Amino acid sequence: MAGKVAADVGQDPAERPRGKVSEPTGMLPQTHTGSSGAVSPAPMSPGRLLAVDSPPGSPALQELLWSAYDPDIPSRAAALRSLSRLIEQRDPEVLKIREKLLQVFVENLDHEDSFVYLSAIQGVALLSDAFPKEVLPSLLAQYEGSPPGAQEARPVETRMKVGEALLRSTRALGDLIFSYRDRLIHVFLRGARDPDATLRASSLSNLGELCQILRFQLGSVIHEVTLCLATIVKSDHEAEVRRAAVHVVVLLLRGLSESATEVLRDVLLDLYRLLKFVLQCERDEVTVLHAQLALEELDGIMRRLLFPPPTLEKKIVVLP
Repeated sequence: MAGKVAADVGQDPAERPRGKVSEPTGMLPQTHTGSSGAVSPAPMSPGRLLAVDSPPGSPALQELLWSAYDPDIPSRAAALRSLSRLIEQRDPEVLKIREKLLQVFVENLDHEDSFVYLSAIQGVALLSDAFPKEVLPSLLAQYEGSPPGAQEARPVETRMKVGEALLRSTRALGDLIFSYRDRLIHVFLRGARDPDATLRASSLSNLGELCQILRFQLGSVIHEVTLCLATIVKSDHEAEVRRAAVHVVVLLLRGLSESATEVLRDVLLDLYRLLKFVLQCERDEVTVLHAQLALEELDGIMRRLLFPPPTLEKKIVVLP
C-alpha cells in the first residue's frame, strides 16, 4: 500500500487516471534529500498544488478541476468552459469554491493557446459578474503586475489578457461599474506609464473602451486623463503609444458630442492645442490622421454651439 501511495505522489496530475479522486492523505508533496541530508519539498506544478489543497466537491467537480490543467488543449478548454457554465447556472457547489476557481482561471491566462486563455477570460468575466467585490480587486492587482503573495511580476502578455478580462467584466456590471470607475481608470493610467510599450498602448486602448462603457461619465478624473494623454503624445518615443493616446481623444470628443463644451470646458483649449501640435510635429501618418479626425469632431461641436440650426416655427393666432 505504501508503494502505491508513493507512486501516486510522483505521478503528474495530467497523467492521473480519469474518474478517480485520490484520498487527501495520498496527495502529499513529494520530498527529496539533498547532499546535506536535509529534507525539502519538491517543486510542485499548479495542478499538484490544487491536489494538496483539494477543495470539497463531488468527484465530477474534482475531475473538472484536474482537467483544467490537462496538457491536451481541447480537454483543458472544455473543462474551463464547463466550469464557466456551472458559474453561469449559479451552481451552489461551484460557488462555494469561487476563490479556487478564480485561481484556476487566472493561471490559465498564462497559456499561449487562444482556445484556452479565451475560455479562461470568459470564466473570469462570469465569476466577476457573480462576485464583483471579490473578483475585481484581485483582477486589478493582477493587471498592475503585483498580485498579493506573488514573488515575481506577471508577464506582459498575461497582464494584457487580464485587461481584456477586466473589460469583459465591466460590461456585465451595468450601473454597478460606477462604484469601481476611479479605480479602473487609475489602473489603466498607471499601465500607460509602464516600461513596456506594448502594455502602454494596450492600457490606452482599454482606457478608451472603458470611457465608452462608462458613457463618458468620467467625473473629475477627466482632468487626470487629459493631462496623461497630453504628456504621452508629447513625450512617448513609440508611435504606437502616441497613436493610441490620440485615438482616446477622438473617442472622448465623439462620445461627448455637444456635451464636450460643458464636460471638457476647462481642458478643451488644451486639447485643441495638443491636436494642432500633433499636426505640426508628428511624423507618424496614422497618428496625424487620428488628430485630423479629432479636430473635425471639435470643429463640428463648436459650429453647432456657435451657429445652432434655425428652427422654423409658424404661429397660428385664433382671433376671437
